[in-house]
Amino acid sequence: MTYEFKYTERNLERASDFETKTLLFLLGFDQIRSQVCFLFIDCFNDISGSDKNCSVLWDYQSKGVSDMTPHKIGKSLFTLFDNYSSKLNFGKFALFMPKPKSSYIDDESQLEFGINNFGKHAKKLRQGLEAELLRRNNTVTLSIEELKRISNFLETVIFVVDRGEKQDYIKNLVSFKDKDLKPKEFYSEIFNEIRGVQFNKKLHSIHGHHIHSISDALAFNKHLQSKDISILVVNRLIGVDLFKRTAIPFEFLPEVATLNSNDAKDLIVECSAKISRALFDKNNKVAFWEFLEKAMIEINNNSSLTPQAIYSTITDEGKIKYGHLSGQAGVYLISLLKEGLEQ
Repeated sequence: MTYEFKYTERNLERASDFETKTLLFLLGFDQIRSQVCFLFIDCFNDISGSDKNCSVLWDYQSKGVSDMTPHKIGKSLFTLFDNYSSKLNFGKFALFMPKPKSSYIDDESQLEFGINNFGKHAKKLRQGLEAELLRRNNTVTLSIEELKRISNFLETVIFVVDRGEKQDYIKNLVSFKDKDLKPKEFYSEIFNEIRGVQFNKKLHSIHGHHIHSISDALAFNKHLQSKDISILVVNRLIGVDLFKRTAIPFEFLPEVATLNSNDAKDLIVECSAKISRALFDKNNKVAFWEFLEKAMIEINNNSSLTPQAIYSTITDEGKIKYGHLSGQAGVYLISLLKEGLEQ
């Protein structure tokens, strides 16, 4: 089984806001978001997600053109259809797009829908795809087999509507009850930073290269890991690089005052490991975000409080448990947060 990268971008234009929205949708809104480990950038399509074993691909074509007609929407499905026709294991085909005109769809309240929502315009959409296939293949007719495959594909593809402003996509990754704890400019800056990281992954063209399995694509280094995005967002919220930190935060010094240097280093490593487990614990990620939000609120309300005092307030003197963040790991995270917010 061979897959050729035929439709990757060769002009290497800067990653658009819309492509970054597509990435963040897959990571933050899609029903399979908890399974996404790898995010391939401009490899199989604009954005394609995969699980930790690279056993399946969730394929997204990004089309940020407003007011597209059903015929043009159909033409935009070409790369998705080409992947549908390949031997690789694709688990989803989706076109991420602005909201279509209300006259083109039956139910404009839906943000994700199949071709049936185009109603009487579905035929024009199919005609657009067929026209693009004829153009790309430089032929005048499609085979019966291709026509059947088009029918099956169109019953499978999902149309996903843009959710709003770019800061909204970052806010969705931040599981705070009060999304306005930070100004919208703060979230927009994170979005722009992720767009920059995405652009760097687009720089290397793999046009014409071949692979035999999904995992082979990792060798091109045109992917991100979902945890990289999570760490970036948390680092910006805290104000320091959480897992690259080597120095002991000033306000955490009382916790290590009685320890020798080796024991102090071991404690920091242990605290960092526990914070990492808390952040990536899919069964209880609410605990991490609740703890972080409460700590930020306490620091904003009274920056003179010590990390230990803030920890006691958050946990109601230890009565409220926060899993991996219980004890010194929680105090260490608050110390980092205080240092970052005060810079």
